[in-house]
Parts: sequence; C-alpha cells; structure tokens
Amino acid sequence: MPNEEKVPAPPYVAFRTFTNFLDWLGEVGVPTRMDRTFWGQKLSGVSGAQVMAALRFLGLLSDDDRPDPYVESMAKDSAQRKTILRELLRSHYEPALRELNLERATPGELREKFGIYGLQGDTLRKAVAFFVHAAQYAELPLSPHIIRATKKRKTNGARPRRRRMPAQRDLAISAAGAVPRTPPIPGPATTPILDDLGAAVGSAGVRWLIQRLPKPGTLFTEADRETWHQAARAVFDMEYKKEG
Repeated sequence: MPNEEKVPAPPYVAFRTFTNFLDWLGEVGVPTRMDRTFWGQKLSGVSGAQVMAALRFLGLLSDDDRPDPYVESMAKDSAQRKTILRELLRSHYEPALRELNLERATPGELREKFGIYGLQGDTLRKAVAFFVHAAQYAELPLSPHIIRATKKRKTNGARPRRRRMPAQRDLAISAAGAVPRTPPIPGPATTPILDDLGAAVGSAGVRWLIQRLPKPGTLFTEADRETWHQAARAVFDMEYKKEG
C-alpha cells in the first residue's frame, strides 16, 4: 500500500500576532535568515514557534529559515499584503477548501473540512479562527454564517486566559540559578503542549519535552505529534547552538 502524503498542519496562532510580526518586519527590515536570534527580539518562544510555523505553511519560509521575497512585500506594503495573502490562502488551504463553497458554507462544514489536518479540540478551533480572520483581512469571500459565528464567539464565547504565574515564577527561579519545578506529566495530549512551553527553561528543557510525550501504547495523533515537534524545535533553539 503506498504511503499517504502527510498534510501539513495549518496555523493556529492568533492572526493579530501574525500581522503584528509582519508590521514589525516592515519597521526593522527582513533578515536573510529568520532564526530565533532574530524573532526572539519580538516574540516569546511559544508565539515565535507558531508564527514561524504559519510562515512555513504559507510557503513564506523555507526549512532552513530563509524568507521568501513575498515576506518583504507583505511587510512593507499593506495593499500587497492583502493581495498576496489572498492567493496564499487559496493555494495552501486548497486541500481543505476543495469542493467547499466558502460563500455559502456553515461553520460546521468548514470545521469538517479542516478535519483533514488531524486537529482536534482547541487546536482545531484556533486553526479555523486563524483562517477566518485571515480570509476577512484578505477580503476573500466568506459565508455570512461563518462570519456571524466567529463574531459571536469573539464577543460572547471568549475563553478566559490561563494564568501564567507558575511559568513566570519558574523563569525567575531559573534566572537566579535554581532548578525550576518539573511540570506534571500529562496523559495523551488533547490541547497544544506549546501553551506551557515557557516552563521549559535551562537544562530542564529536554526533560520537559520527554514528559510531554503520552505513555507508550496510547493514542498520539498526527496533530499532537506536529505540536510536539514544534515545541522540540523551540526548545532546541533555546538550548543548543546551530552550526555557523
């Protein structure tokens, strides 16, 4: 049986974080390589890893962190940004949008189509939200049903943010030379482990990654594996030097 081609996971970072980063690039200039020594000046480890993943999904960043020429156009010209983003959304979301009439579809139909990415729960909700906000920004025709549902959730159904005090306290302890607390080992992942990547500091980073793996023999979905790989990339960038 031939191997099925893996569909890359779509962005699930906040769209405003994505556009704010492009605005910042317009101010400071686009580098030859978008590594952590650069984007770490603007973004945290979690947000930075997610923004870089979004750029890769849209074909704007190579595997070795080299930005596409379109990045500079999107950073410096808001009109071009909308035009370029519109075409990128049509191209890179094509597997999910295939046979879907965006101008008439319901929110449920859109979520079902995003099922090809293997996302679940809060990760799926964030991925759909990124696409909807990006499509609205790029003036891609969208069903009024999808737009109404997005606005309703934004105004009435917003989930309270998790308190970040434990992670912040760990960072302070690490800076003082002490060993940070070890986060509890979860069961099979159902929410993005990137949410608490801030706890992975100092020499505890790799141990933190191992503890985020589900128990052998339990379910480890494609979406959760992709999230773990993103977290691993961010931890390795923090703890190890790259060649050159």
